[in-house]
Amino acid sequence: VGGSATGTISADNEATWCDIFPNVKPDVYKEKVVPIFKRIAKDLAGDVPLKVINDGEVTALAAVQAIKKGNVMGISMGSSEGAGYANEDGNLMGWISELCYVKLDLNPK
Repeated sequence: VGGSATGTISADNEATWCDIFPNVKPDVYKEKVVPIFKRIAKDLAGDVPLKVINDGEVTALAAVQAIKKGNVMGISMGSSEGAGYANEDGNLMGWISELCYVKLDLNPK
């Protein structure tokens, strides 16, 4: 099972930080949200391999497949703005690349 989500997803498919749950208390977040992807996969498909990555990273990989080139930034629009970068070889760099809180100053002065 493969999936994508906003926020920071651990190498073990855990939602370590996910901004779509802003009002969930920390103890409930740790119990219910952190393992949410594992629970969904198991409920839907049983004991199968699972890989969840950030939605912006999925967008970057989709761009690599679509244009058959690397050095691309994928931008996803959802609960916030996410981004992912794939290098020249089309591989993800492993960076946390959320753009949702980046401040942009477009003032030319």
